[in-house]
Amino acid sequence: MARSTPEQILTVDPEARLVYESFELLRLLDTEMPAQLVATFFFIAAHGPVDTVTITQRTGMKSGSVSRNTDWLSANHRLPNRAGLGLIIKEEHPTNWRTRLCRLSPKGESLIKQIKEKIYGDVFDVGPMY
Repeated sequence: MARSTPEQILTVDPEARLVYESFELLRLLDTEMPAQLVATFFFIAAHGPVDTVTITQRTGMKSGSVSRNTDWLSANHRLPNRAGLGLIIKEEHPTNWRTRLCRLSPKGESLIKQIKEKIYGDVFDVGPMY
């Protein structure tokens, strides 16, 4: 009788496996990445450029959490001696000093493209979410 490889034993749902492998692309950047950080990255990828007030309102996260997440996703992590992930660019809003505008950086655009290709094959436009 032929032995199964561990991959054959574990793969029950190939589509869910693609989602898992896509998530692992993010974890290559930081293995301790919390779910709120992942959600913030995907929200900006789906809706960017988008301001932090809109992220707070649409995701239901507290403004402090959005600020921490967007700092971590940008090049400037809040903690000393720790670099941000460089996946977004966080800049001053052109008309509202109380918020910041967030958009994907070239590194973030490359990552989201890899994730889409992993899940969908050839990248295609799926249209607006709302």
